[in-house]
Amino acid sequence: MRETRKLRFNVLRRLAMKNVLNALLVLVLAGFFGGCTQSTQSASENTLAAFEGTYVGFSPTDESAVRMGEMEITIKGQEISMRMATGHRIQEEKMSTVEFVPMTAQEVKELFREGSKYPERTTGFKGTTGLPKFLFFRDPAENETGLIVKLGEMSEILGPTMLFSPAQVKRGDYEKALQNIEKQAGKGVLPRLRNGGKAEKK
Repeated sequence: MRETRKLRFNVLRRLAMKNVLNALLVLVLAGFFGGCTQSTQSASENTLAAFEGTYVGFSPTDESAVRMGEMEITIKGQEISMRMATGHRIQEEKMSTVEFVPMTAQEVKELFREGSKYPERTTGFKGTTGLPKFLFFRDPAENETGLIVKLGEMSEILGPTMLFSPAQVKRGDYEKALQNIEKQAGKGVLPRLRNGGKAEKK
């Protein structure tokens, strides 16, 4: 009887975690393939220097009970610093902006569904090997993210990596997303950088 109850609890917990991921995707990708205001790309956006600042959001990890953890990317000068709360630790990586080249309009367009207006708002960069890809969105709304990072098919099986821009973080969009996650799954379930990469609730 006790084992049956435990099994039922684990099944319900997995379903709840799946619902959290779905809720997050709805939050940040609502209208992702819909119509948007058009904007032309500025020549000053052809280098990563135009996107300096700290971006904060979420990235998938199988070491987390909610299948994602907090992620931070800081672009400063020629350095890109990435910090990820995996659920067990903080994973860190540093790269140089010189390792990235601008993506062509066609390369960006191919990442979206046909007819989407998002390519017109997107400035993309890719590593010289093709990965990672950074997709920056101009003037993101509250229900959008300012940066999507594509790390490759294997890492994206669990879900996308989505971060809020410095301006969004300042106006509170990231905190609202956190509150949405905690509303769905419970307070302290997300692995945080401030807690050594682990969830604050045990």
